[in-house]
Amino acid sequence: MKNHLFTLIELLVVIAIIAILASMLLPSLNKARAMAMKTKCTGNLKQIGTGLALYADDYKHYPPSKTPDFEPWTNRNNWHWLVMPYIGMDAATRPKDWDDLAKRRESGPLLCPSRPSVNRETRDWYSYSMFGFGPLVAWFGFGPAPMTKGENDKPSIASFCPLPTSKATKTGGTGFLPKNSTIAFISEATQNADSAFQGGAQLGNELGNITDKATYEYSYRHNNRKNVLWFDLHVSDVGLNQIHNSGFLKQ
Repeated sequence: MKNHLFTLIELLVVIAIIAILASMLLPSLNKARAMAMKTKCTGNLKQIGTGLALYADDYKHYPPSKTPDFEPWTNRNNWHWLVMPYIGMDAATRPKDWDDLAKRRESGPLLCPSRPSVNRETRDWYSYSMFGFGPLVAWFGFGPAPMTKGENDKPSIASFCPLPTSKATKTGGTGFLPKNSTIAFISEATQNADSAFQGGAQLGNELGNITDKATYEYSYRHNNRKNVLWFDLHVSDVGLNQIHNSGFLKQ
């Protein structure tokens, strides 16, 4: 009986030790998993950057972040769909409905593995969004970049198709001339109920400052940081408030 008692105690001690070790290892495993997902996301953006470069090689300019109207099928003219053929995705087969369109857009390299689920309709919430370049064109002389969203739009809120050679030519009153390596191109943007934008946005709260917890977690999903494909097509990450609301990295 005593031997059985000792055996039971020893077993409980072993179980307790295993539980302690598991609790010690779990944070490290979670951290490693998060790092792997961030690396995958970085790879996605690099692949998207290559696709955009190939698109620009064919058309001499980059695709628009958004189109003049957002009817379900014309929405296939935004940058997600235009870059698909260049990143090994099918953009030719017509989706059967809007949900199918949204599901296909959030797949392959266009889907961030760390993209959180949200308690709103998710079909308009993108993993990656393209900057419309309006503030840079309006205040920093960014160009050449033809307007793509309606002649009546103010430049600061319009969508533009920049060229690979586009650059800022004015300081915009800041005393700083943004370089292409510091201008945001594609990023994990904040999207809220009022700005589940159709593929593009001016930065402001979309890529810059955030106060709402849900939208913060949606955008800064990699250990409180987010990945950015910059206009020179390199990828790096930033933290909260590091991007100016005109679209470039703060100095």
